[in-house]
Amino acid sequence: SENDIAETLRRRFATGGAWRGPVGNTQAMLQRELNDRWLPYIKREIGKVESTQALIDSSDEYERVAKSCNDEIRKRLK
Repeated sequence: SENDIAETLRRRFATGGAWRGPVGNTQAMLQRELNDRWLPYIKREIGKVESTQALIDSSDEYERVAKSCNDEIRKRLK
């Protein structure tokens, strides 16, 4: 949920200090954190909603939406 994501970001960034190190190391540290922590986290969060999204993206759902509003949506999409 949005609250879980906000809490995860707060825990990571609100309590840590600035990154310091030799020239050129900070970019490598940031890239490592993105690759090792944040990209897998984002993929896990997306995975949590994929089955729900698949229900929304079904052909039956597209048909239902297209027929709504007295078929006005379908007429305007032609």
